[in-house]
Amino acid sequence: MVVNDCPGRAVDNHNKWSPEMKPSVLVPLLAAVLSTQTITAMAIDNGRYAIISRHSGLALDVDANSTADGANVVQWEYTGGENQQFDITNLGNGYYTIRPAHSGKSLDVWEWSTEPGGEIRQWQFTGGYNQQWAIDNAGNGYHTISSRHSGLPLDVWTWSTANGGDIRQWTSTGAVN
Repeated sequence: MVVNDCPGRAVDNHNKWSPEMKPSVLVPLLAAVLSTQTITAMAIDNGRYAIISRHSGLALDVDANSTADGANVVQWEYTGGENQQFDITNLGNGYYTIRPAHSGKSLDVWEWSTEPGGEIRQWQFTGGYNQQWAIDNAGNGYHTISSRHSGLPLDVWTWSTANGGDIRQWTSTGAVN
């Protein structure tokens, strides 16, 4: 995913970090790292970001610009809307909150699921482990986003490349979806 803190700026379609985008970074939904690789940890700066899938080139999006608890999180062509911008805050314990800018709620592992396929929704921020996320360097400017609660990374469900493709958690496979 491209994480771009400049909402008015076009998304880098090449999915590469560039100094002009600073402090932008790339965060794929699932650019998993094989357990045999060693990756140096890299802190993400607190700020507002757009998160773009490495696999599809589409942005993480709170469906239909909803502000309701339980609203689904999908991927959609980047429009710059606040429902596609996320305030990322380092909690100082190795985890982050990821909060949709338009609602102030939080990305949430729905119903505290620990199962692969568990849905990702937005919910009022409670600070629970199901709302805390590890953002780990996967090398080459990419990162994984994984739930503290389940340990599972975010995933573009069924390898979708379409607007509206669901975002879920899934067992790391090493793929970039």
